[in-house]
Parts: sequence; C-alpha cells; structure tokens
Amino acid sequence: MMNLNESPFYSRSLALSTVLEDHKIYAVDVETYYTRDYNLSNGVDAYVNSPEFEMTVFAMFNEEEKYSGDPIDAPVEKLNGAVIFAHNAEFDQLACEKAIELGKLRPFKPALWVCTKHMSKYFGLPGDLLGSAYHLLGQEISKAKREEAKGWTKEECLADPGYIAYCQADASTCYWIGVNLMNRWPAFEERVSRLTRKFAMNGIGFDLDRSEKGQHALEHELVKLQSSIPWEGPSLSLKEFGKWCALNEMPVAPTTNAKDPRFFEWAGLYPDGGLVASQMSMIRKLRKMIATLKSLDLRVREDGRVSTPLNYWGAHTGRFSGGQGVNFQGLAKKELMGVNVMGFFRPDPGNCFIQFDFANIEPRVLLCLANDTATLDLIRQGMDIYEAHARRCNMYHGKEPLAKAEPELRQVCKARVLGLGYGCGPKTFKDVASALTGGKVKLTDKEAETIVKDYRRDNPLIVNYWRLLEEIARKKSGAVKIALPSGRLLRFNVVDHKAKALEVEYIKGRGTEKSWGAKLVENVTQAVARDILADCLVSMDEVGLKVLLHVHDSVIVECKESEANRVMQLIREVAEKPPEWMKDGEGNPIPLQVDISKCSNGLG
Repeated sequence: MMNLNESPFYSRSLALSTVLEDHKIYAVDVETYYTRDYNLSNGVDAYVNSPEFEMTVFAMFNEEEKYSGDPIDAPVEKLNGAVIFAHNAEFDQLACEKAIELGKLRPFKPALWVCTKHMSKYFGLPGDLLGSAYHLLGQEISKAKREEAKGWTKEECLADPGYIAYCQADASTCYWIGVNLMNRWPAFEERVSRLTRKFAMNGIGFDLDRSEKGQHALEHELVKLQSSIPWEGPSLSLKEFGKWCALNEMPVAPTTNAKDPRFFEWAGLYPDGGLVASQMSMIRKLRKMIATLKSLDLRVREDGRVSTPLNYWGAHTGRFSGGQGVNFQGLAKKELMGVNVMGFFRPDPGNCFIQFDFANIEPRVLLCLANDTATLDLIRQGMDIYEAHARRCNMYHGKEPLAKAEPELRQVCKARVLGLGYGCGPKTFKDVASALTGGKVKLTDKEAETIVKDYRRDNPLIVNYWRLLEEIARKKSGAVKIALPSGRLLRFNVVDHKAKALEVEYIKGRGTEKSWGAKLVENVTQAVARDILADCLVSMDEVGLKVLLHVHDSVIVECKESEANRVMQLIREVAEKPPEWMKDGEGNPIPLQVDISKCSNGLG
C-alpha cells in the first residue's frame, strides 16, 4: 500500500481515486463550541488554542458504517490508516489533533486528510458545503440547526437528537461529494491542496514585542490625525465630509480614492479639500494596519509563529487567495508612519529567509500561448522582456541595452507589455500606464489611443488569440471548457453567447460577469501561471525546501543561514526548470527566470 504522505510527484493525469484505491475512506465532520465573540475570525490556530475550545460532536461516515455523538466514544480506531474526507480539512484536522491533545478524543492516525471543499472549488462549485451539495448532488441542506446551537455546551449539543442528526448528515454529504469528484480530481491537485495546508502549519516567526510597539506608535498618530478633522462627527463620515465641503463652498469630491485621476483633478482645484480627504485616507490606512497587527498578535502560537493560511483555488482560474481574516497576499509592503508590518516577521535564530519572484511570468506565458516564438527567442538569449518587445515592434534598434540607452522608452514598453495584452482600451490604458510605471509614464488621450492602436497592429498573434477564445466561448450558451497546456480545464458557463459582452458564470450559483475574448485570455494566462507555480511548489517540497508562504508569484522559504547559498542555488534550479507541458508553437520550453534574495529579518 502506498504511503500517501511520501508519494512521488503525481502525474497531472492521474485521478485521486486511483491513488486511494487500496485505502478505506471515511468522511469526518466535527462540531465545536462557538459564540458570537468566540469564532474563527482570528484564524484556526487562535480558535483551537483558546481555553474556550471544546469539541461537542464527532461524526464519521462511509457506506458501511456511521457514527455521530460524543467525541470520546467515537470508534476512531477505524480511522487508523484510512483516508479521511473533510469539507474543511485544515479545521477538522487541527480540531481533532487539539481534542486528542486535551484527552477529549482518542488518538488515531489516518493515512491522509483530503479536503472536499478544495475538490468542489476545482470544479467551479461553491466552496461551502450547502452550495456544493446543491449543485453537485441536488441536495438541499440547512445550517439552521448549527445556528440554533450557537453558544450550546457539549452537554446541550449531545442532548439534542436533531443536532446529532445534523452532524451525521454533514459527514454523509461530505462523503458523497468526495466520492463523486475523486474520479476526476487529479492526484496532483490533491498534493497542492495538502501543501497549502502544510505551508500554513509551518507558519512564520512574528516579533510580538515589536508589533506592540508599532501599534502604540500608530495609535498615537491616529489620535493626532482624528483630532485634525474639521468636524465633530465620525472622522470618516462621507456625509460629514459633504457638509464640510458645502460649508466651504466647494463641490464634494467625486471620489476619495487617492489613486483615482478624478481625485487628483479635484484636489488640484480645491487644495484644502484635498488635504482633508488625504487625512481621511491616512486614518483608514492607520486603522487597517492597527487591526492587522492586533489580529496577527492574537494568532501567535506557543512556538512564536503565526500560521500563513491561503485559500487553495481562491479564484476561478485556480489562483490562491488570502484567507482566515488576515490576507497574507495583501499585507502592506510599504512603511506607514515608520511602521512596516513585513518587518515584524522573523526567521528562527540562526535561520534566514530566502525570497524569490518569477520575473514577468504572465507576459511570458501570454507569449507562449500566442505562439510568439520570435519574442521568446530574444528572451531566451537573456534579453529583458521589455527590450525584446521594443525590438520586435520596431521601436528600438540600438546596440546598447534599452534600459541604458533609452530608459524612458523602456518604461513605455513596460506599460505596453503589462497593460495591453488583455485588450485594455485607450482610456483605461492612460491610467494603467501611470500606475504600472509609478507615474513615470503620463499620457494624453491622443497618445494613449495611438499606443493602443500600434500595439494591436504590431502584435497580431496576441490579438488573434483574443479572437480565438472569443469564438470558442460564443459557439453556444452552456458549459465551456478551455484546455490548458498543463492538461487541466478552465471551466465556466456562458449564460448568453449572443450578448455584445458575454454573460459568464465562473462559479455555479454566484452570479454572472461580463467577459470577452481578451478577458478570457487574461483568465487563461493567470491559470497557466498558477499551474507553473503549483509545479514549482510541489518540486520544492520534493527536495525538502521549507516553504512558509507564497504571495502571487513570490515564494518565501526559511533555511539555516549557513545553508543559504546552497538553498538559493537549489531554488534557482527548481524554479527555472520549465514544466514539460509548457512550450511555444515550435516546441521550445517557456523561458523562466527568478529574482532571488536573502534577508535575515523581515520580508521585502
């Protein structure tokens, strides 16, 4: 029988059911004490390590046997060596381990925990059990009994036959979701799902003392800012802001978003209003950072680390997203009033962080998908991607590198490469170009219009790829599957294929969105970049690298300081090795490049 925790690099074409065929399968659902104030809002670690934690009911199910009742009486010996399906495996596993530690659940050691929530999301189903059951099994279930049990003690839960039956039904539903999907869910994706939970459990060191000092400094600045707001009511009240504007004979700002060009225009005409709006914006930022630090403080474990939870399949493209209250993919990287959240993360003594990013991964993927082998060949020769774009579009012919000879042109090319590959129009591109280049490229309406036209003329392969995907999606209304190079499918449902802008449902039951060919190309590109990252994460685990977190296309590893050079070389070998499945039109592998650095304290 295969040891599923020490298995080889699974083939993407191998179904999970094939890997599990020699193992007995059970579904497990656990219920725990919770109240309005004691819940999962501060993450699973803080929840299970609270003195209030108590497992109230333990349920297990398969086609041959079932149990729902007092955790201490559960026949958990049957779970030894078995595969456990759970609809939120991260929570159920940690809750069981904590209950075992507290002596409230007898010990057991399964072969594997498999998350059926992750299975569901892979197939475009809602992540919650209710939504998955309805759209996959045609089964309507209710969470009313659980809501009723809010604040119930273990004794009260066990005394209610309806609650015992509710828990049993959840375990049963989870089992049938898993059985229905495991024949189609790739074993490789289960590995990625499991690694997502493993990285979260690895956690990352957090300097609690520095965090508390940082909060104190931020709160001091917050008090000063709030006292400077020129009205008595709530400092962030847009209603009060509007009254103040009227009192000072100025129109209300069309937006208070400091990144919006309309705000800049308004603030230029009414500088006093711009100052107040900027103060309001800073108050929001301070409050958000203080709240983030407080939440991180609550999550610090006994080992001085905080978990780094991410959502597997956080978007319909398969990309990961932040989870459990603190979005590690959205933490502020810049210093605010002298405080930098990223600087409070620290490696263990004698260790360091290694951080690397895939350079221009999505533009490289797009070039491969569009079969632009000529541009890719220049990149393979070591040329900067923006210079390769300039030369291929006859914008630059010099002998020196573009960055040295014409840095301003390189910035324009950067905006073109990053901003125009997905059908961006002139009006939007004008703002996007400024944002992508840190304000270095500022265009008039006419200049933006000319650049967009020139890009589409000079990049027919990309434009044709937009048209190809538009044609695929417009064949008929209903389910559409676009095959990706990795072998998996990008799934969505076309509600109205004849509408001017396609009506598309990405996740069943979650509403529709407008889409079009270039937007679909963006989806496919993101999906392929995600698959390249997933391959890399699995490969890194295979060679024993300790991944703590990944943020979009950036990965953070912890290692001994003395092994940093070896680890950096190993990372480069693993991350820059192209997947066998990702090639251009002539069969050449995609050129991958990583930017890698070491830091002994904090994250960049």
